[in-house]
Formats: sequence, structure tokens, C-alpha cells
Amino acid sequence: MLTMTMNMNMSINKRSVDRISIGCSKETEGQSPNSKNKTRKLNVSLPHNFASSLTPISLSSSVPPTIRFMTLPRRCASPESMIPVLSPCTYMTISLKNKKIKPRIDSFSLEQALYFEPYQESEIKIELLKALRSSNLDELRSFQVWNKNQEIGGDKVEQQDDKGKDEDTIDDDNKSFLTEENPSFQLQARNQFGENLLHLACRMGISRDVLDFLLEDAKVPLNVRDRFGRTPLHNSCMSALPNFDNIDFVIMHAPRMLLFEDDNGKIPFELIPQRCFERWTRFLSEKNILQRVSTELVKHDGLLLKG
Repeated sequence: MLTMTMNMNMSINKRSVDRISIGCSKETEGQSPNSKNKTRKLNVSLPHNFASSLTPISLSSSVPPTIRFMTLPRRCASPESMIPVLSPCTYMTISLKNKKIKPRIDSFSLEQALYFEPYQESEIKIELLKALRSSNLDELRSFQVWNKNQEIGGDKVEQQDDKGKDEDTIDDDNKSFLTEENPSFQLQARNQFGENLLHLACRMGISRDVLDFLLEDAKVPLNVRDRFGRTPLHNSCMSALPNFDNIDFVIMHAPRMLLFEDDNGKIPFELIPQRCFERWTRFLSEKNILQRVSTELVKHDGLLLKG
């Protein structure tokens, strides 16, 4: 009998809990004794916007919560970005292997030792660097004139002392630049890392006119490696903003530089930043660079693959 009574009480409690909704409460104090087991709704005035501020969780259990999904705009991918971009180094390696040409030359090989100038270190004056950085060809040519006069400067200075003439001679302010005590004003000078002006011009992306002047007029050697075994083409390829006119100029004058490894075993194309792959691949294909390079490299028997 006791068990039946407990079961009935539990069922009654469950039924009453299910019927309770928001805004219901227990009997307040002062309620009449006859309504001991009854519940009633409270007469509470609520603001008109109260229902809109309720979250789905605070609503009655009989109303299922509403779940809303936000549709985000789809990002439009350009057709170019959807196409996988091939690495310029892989592109060149496959192209050269198809032509039976070696894709790289070891940094400690005899061929590199015979191709490059001996390593040197010196100093480049700040005036010369400023002229290079600003692409001031007139100032660079003035340094070239000083260098040409340096060979005969000593004789001219002696004649000036003997004859006491100032016409058609070197200015006193420029005499110190023309002596052997100032070799750093020579356009062929190198810095403390073994880099010459062509190294610096390629790394800074200087205009092609400056490169043409340094190579053709000033006779600055292109076959030079720095302390890390890098060529001017290595410096051009490392740039995040490559100057393709300069790169084309260097490759056409020294196509074998594409194959030379630095001291870390990296050829120039392996130093190209990944974000520049698309521009580089377009440049190689539009300018037909690898086809022209292959034509030049085939002439060297040591670069042909056996078999």
C-alpha cells in the first residue's frame, strides 16, 4: 500500500511539473487554506518588448528552439589562382634534361674554379654606393673618368709640377681619388663580402641601363662570386620584387650562371621566393628564356649529359 502511494505521488509531481510554464510560481503568502495544493498564474505586467528579448532556451518547453544558419558569401577564386604553378627551378630542370643538358654544376667543380675570378675583399666608398642606388649614370661615368686618368695621373701631376700649368690637368680636389691609395673608388671594387657593383645592382633591382654601363663601359666583371659562392644572378633571383629586364640581361650575357651552385648547393632558381613562382613562370615562357639558354648551353660539350 505504501509503495502504491509513493508511485502515485511521483506521477502527480511529474505531471504538475510538465504543466508549469514561464510566469507560474508557487502560492504566495497569505493564500487561503482551501487553495493549499493549487497554483495560479501571477498577474505581472511585463514590457511589450520582453518576448522579443527572450532567447529560444528561455521559451516554453513545448516550443522547439529555432536554429538559424548564416550563409557567408563564397569567395570567388580567380582562374589563375586555381591552376597549380610549377616551380621555375623544376620547370628549368625538366626543360634542360629534355635537351640532354646538365641542370646544375657543383660549386667546388673545376669548371666553376676556371670560370670565376679569384675571390677578393676590399671597400666600396659611400659616394659610389649612393650613385649606384640612385641610378645616377652621370656620377658613375665621372668615377669611370677618374679611373681612366689614374693610369696616367702620375705622369700628368709630375708635368704639372715641372711646368706650373693648370690647364688640361686634374683638379686638386680629385688628385687623391686618382692615386693607388683610393682603390675603393674603382668601379671594379668589391665590398667586405666579396660583392662587386653588379652584385649590388642585381640585388637592388637597379635599372638595366646601369647594368649595361657597368658591364660594357666600366668593364665590371660578371663572373664574380661573393663570400657565399653566389653570383649576381643569385642575388637577382632572391629578390621579392624581381626586375626581369635585369635578369634577362644577365642570363643572355652569362647563360651558364643558371647552372652554378653556391656554397650551399643552391642554383639561382632555387632561391626564388614561392610567392613569385607565377610571375617567374610567365616570364620564362613569354620570353622563351629556356629555349635560348639551351641553344647556348648545347655548344659546351662539358654540359651535355651522357647517354
